[in-house]
Amino acid sequence: MQHNINNHIIDDNNRKLFHNIFLSLYSHSLLINKEKQKEGVKKAKLEKKYKGRKPIEVDKKVFMSLLKEVEAKKYSKICSIYFRYKY
Repeated sequence: MQHNINNHIIDDNNRKLFHNIFLSLYSHSLLINKEKQKEGVKKAKLEKKYKGRKPIEVDKKVFMSLLKEVEAKKYSKICSIYFRYKY
């Protein structure tokens, strides 16, 4: 299959090839950036400059009520799927 983009005919095989090349380059650069970040954090920890993320205060009662609500929704979804396909 061929695509016509700005009066340039692009073969589907070439398009896929370019896509894979650019995806590979992007993935590689992302990996390098993450490695650099880890090295920077490690260096900052050794120098006692990195303290990590600040802890978040959470109201235990609100958290537990939200957790029960989420669990109830998961359970109701499971039951509805079970009963829908059981019979």
